[in-house]
Amino acid sequence: MTIDEYYELAMRTKNRSGVSSLPDLAVDALGLAGEAGELLDILRSIDCGNRDGHTLDDIKKEAGDVLWYIASACHTLGLSLSEIADSLWFDWDYCPEPTPVFGTGSAVGNATGLTVSCCKIADVVKKNLGHGRSLDIREVEDILGDCVLQVYEVAHDFCMSMEIVAEANIEKLRKRYPNGFNTADSIAKADEVPVFDLHGTEGRMVPNAPGLPLYNAEQDDTKGDDQ
Repeated sequence: MTIDEYYELAMRTKNRSGVSSLPDLAVDALGLAGEAGELLDILRSIDCGNRDGHTLDDIKKEAGDVLWYIASACHTLGLSLSEIADSLWFDWDYCPEPTPVFGTGSAVGNATGLTVSCCKIADVVKKNLGHGRSLDIREVEDILGDCVLQVYEVAHDFCMSMEIVAEANIEKLRKRYPNGFNTADSIAKADEVPVFDLHGTEGRMVPNAPGLPLYNAEQDDTKGDDQ
């Protein structure tokens, strides 16, 4: 899947007015901040030893959600996602080999940078809508480039290419919105299934697909028998 193919498929699930709408850009900014925060929260939990059943699929899903909102912001402002990516000089389909810094430690730093960049876009929108300042599209484009690069770095921390992240995002969207975006499907989240505890209480949602565990409690030698 090329970046242009991803963009075209992803924007089929955008349910807003289209190009150059400031309310749409506000939604994009909120979405970016929220999804980047969710990705960072997962990575920090794993890095601190609280895996909570998270898998590589969870990381891939959240990175894909951030990528979707980057694409949506490009659509809103009439920018080219592929041109932004091309300016960064990285290979869309490149999967790196594991390195000494492979894993969550490096990824937390990259996801922190991603969250900061997403908040910068929110700040630009705030100054435009709330303070009456003119919108500098080139400034937003530069920040979106930082966001793309930081998603790329997080993906590489787990030996995933951007293409893998994009394909996972489109697969999720196809399951959730088989007929295009609608509010009912957005609430239903057909691509996820609830997890129940031993008492039948519904807990967090997980992707409706097998994942590769990052953590196996049975192999954890640091836990005592009473834990």
